[in-house]
Amino acid sequence: MTTPSTSQEPRSDLIYDLGMHWALDTDFYLRKGFSVVALEANPEMCKRAQEKFSTEVADGRLAIVNRAFWDTEDHQIAFHVNPVKDDWSSVKKGWAEKGGHESEEIQVQTVTLAGLFDRYGVPRYIKCDMEGVDDLFTQQLATDARRPDFVSVEAMSADTICFLRAAGYDRFQIVNQALHNMVRPVEPAREGQFADAKFNGHMSGLFGKELPPEKWIDAEECLDRFQMFRKLQLKDGMLAHGWIDFHATTQASLEKTA
Repeated sequence: MTTPSTSQEPRSDLIYDLGMHWALDTDFYLRKGFSVVALEANPEMCKRAQEKFSTEVADGRLAIVNRAFWDTEDHQIAFHVNPVKDDWSSVKKGWAEKGGHESEEIQVQTVTLAGLFDRYGVPRYIKCDMEGVDDLFTQQLATDARRPDFVSVEAMSADTICFLRAAGYDRFQIVNQALHNMVRPVEPAREGQFADAKFNGHMSGLFGKELPPEKWIDAEECLDRFQMFRKLQLKDGMLAHGWIDFHATTQASLEKTA
């Protein structure tokens, strides 16, 4: 990964994959021509990704960061690996064991959003899916002057929208990840270059200007729709099936030419 610029402006060629997991999103971003910083606390997943993407790592297009996202930098904390449902592994024991599985505790070093920005620069887009600490990410984003053009984060609570709005974002989309099998990559591409993909529930899917332009809404409408979704989900989960991401940007970013 090249030395980051001291500028606070986002790098148009850079994406952060926070919560790399099986590196499915990382692979998609790389094939679209972006450089990627992939954060993952599970060392086994990092090892697999290092082997799979050895060329991209050697070329400096991919940096795999084997750390846990936290509110302090360079500390060692417990990370709880769920051996049955590895996508539920978390720094929070209760989160990792929410399916009734026992977790395995390991020790990992921590990193903050500011630390990542300092090391690698500000990206065009951040995908955040970090099991139990997504709101910690949005809190740190709201208190840092550096802003990616686009952000997506797993919808944990209404607070997520509030933090994103506090960070200066004024346009939002809600994306149901359970419906990704119905989504196809945009051609011609509006972000990077075209890359074919069959999206699934372990991927964050389309991002940035490749999301439907007509579906960007303001924070109030986003909050209202989220609350309706959650209310119906509590009444009957089959009528509001799935799990959702919030995507956030600004009107200025949407109007910005590449």
